[in-house]
Amino acid sequence: GEVFLNLTYDDPVWQEYVGNVEFRKALSMAIDREAIIGAVYYGIAEIPQAIVQPDYDPEGAIAILESLGLTEMDDNGCRLGSDGKPFTIPFEMGTFTGEEIPVGEMVAADWTKIGICSTVKNIDTALFQTMAAANETRAFTWWAHYPRWPWHENGDYIGIAWQKTYAPLWYAWYEYNMGGGK
Repeated sequence: GEVFLNLTYDDPVWQEYVGNVEFRKALSMAIDREAIIGAVYYGIAEIPQAIVQPDYDPEGAIAILESLGLTEMDDNGCRLGSDGKPFTIPFEMGTFTGEEIPVGEMVAADWTKIGICSTVKNIDTALFQTMAAANETRAFTWWAHYPRWPWHENGDYIGIAWQKTYAPLWYAWYEYNMGGGK
């Protein structure tokens, strides 16, 4: 499974953190991939090889978050963003292959442990696609049975590959400017 964060979600605090590669690195370091492989994939999957994944290091992830100024927490242990409110990552997603929800729940639990409080909500697939196209979702998981990078779908983050749901504003720009809408 893969985790996608909507880099174009219309919220300045969201963009401040999610747009920062160090923040995303911290999130990646906090994911216990071995636990996900054991629980969701019954031990028959393996860590992706196409892109080197950081080692599971929750303490290192916390250090990065604190270096980014995410030092204050609320009573629930959620880190406060630059606006003084808890910075949360809500997964809202439909079920396509069945593994999205359990992977999302495990990732959300890992992130909540480092103070990036996360929730998972399973929504109707058609509703998910509508919300994603309208730039209203922030996070979701998706299955991947092959190494996507660098050989496959290298246009993902401008939305020109099969998936147009996690950077819809970039896709709209690309479609308009490159598709003849100028």
